[in-house]
Amino acid sequence: RYLILRAVSVLDYGYKLFRIRGDRTESLLLVRRATQRLQSLAAADPQDLLTARRLALAEGRQAEILAASADEAAALSLDQSALQVLQRLAAAQPQNTDFVDLEAFAELYLAAQLDRMQRFGEAEQHGQAALASFRSLSTTDPKVGQYHIGAGRTLTVMAKIARDQGR
Repeated sequence: RYLILRAVSVLDYGYKLFRIRGDRTESLLLVRRATQRLQSLAAADPQDLLTARRLALAEGRQAEILAASADEAAALSLDQSALQVLQRLAAAQPQNTDFVDLEAFAELYLAAQLDRMQRFGEAEQHGQAALASFRSLSTTDPKVGQYHIGAGRTLTVMAKIARDQGR
């Protein structure tokens, strides 16, 4: 458990360096180190869904830093990996709205990354998947504002994809 706590702490600190200070270099080193640690911990215990969840978040955060550094291919690979982990978690526990919500956000982030890479058809598919998930979650529990916010952010990304395609 100490190794997980340490990895999460390093991840959190590295991501804060990026979000608050705009530091891409040190933050990427720290987030990458935490992601590698979480990958090994998740591989050692595939039944530990919480560690897998943390791994997906780490991969998404690392992808965000890489995208800001214009390393689009690496960001895409990590976004895809995070989505695969979250799809596995959501499939394992479909009643777990946390997993389903995170999967929807992973679809959204992947759609935005694909749009930046001008892969519009794929971006639309992932955007539609995210929107469908957020709408389903909103219908299930309309009081949870995050689901509505997710749907709104997805609609914004979908509009950007359409604009970028010239529609």
